[in-house]
Amino acid sequence: MPKNTGRTYQTARILFFIVTLVVIAYLLKGGNDSLKLLIDQSDYSSLAWLTLLCALYALILVIPFAPGMEIGLMIMALFSVPGIIGAWLATVVGLTIAFALGRAGRHLPWVKNLLYKLQNNAQSPTSLQWIRTTLANYPHLSIAFLINAPGNTLVGGGGGIAVVSGAIGRVSLLGFFATVALATSCIPALLLLGIISLQ
Repeated sequence: MPKNTGRTYQTARILFFIVTLVVIAYLLKGGNDSLKLLIDQSDYSSLAWLTLLCALYALILVIPFAPGMEIGLMIMALFSVPGIIGAWLATVVGLTIAFALGRAGRHLPWVKNLLYKLQNNAQSPTSLQWIRTTLANYPHLSIAFLINAPGNTLVGGGGGIAVVSGAIGRVSLLGFFATVALATSCIPALLLLGIISLQ
């Protein structure tokens, strides 16, 4: 991949991340009342807005290296219990779609480009090999760990991890779905039980 293309991609990703953080910070620090008012006064129901946001969130998660967790937290904060369940389902669906794309397109150039980016972003020359080996030998545990690991954007974020997992082919689609459903259920469960709060 040309260096200029890589730099452009990196810059766009950083700008997208900053804009996302600014918007979410505004919504969670007081702007959320305005959004809730818009939802209440709209011709569409709150469920329709929630469905739309969750669908967009799922699509964002499919994109490797795209920051998505902040959007999920925003949905949870804005819609309470329905948002928590909806964001969790969108996470599972989005990552499963990314896995399916990785499995179906393992020989396609864009998957090879993803592996190239992972290799360039790795902290050491052996990091990518470690990821491949770990995913191959302990696929379910590795997927659960990497998806929840802080700073996992260095290895492609949730979408990138899902695509690479699909390309390696050591986990079935159903197995990946079940692994991700369990691995991403911790925070939603704690929120639903009232142990932690986003307010």
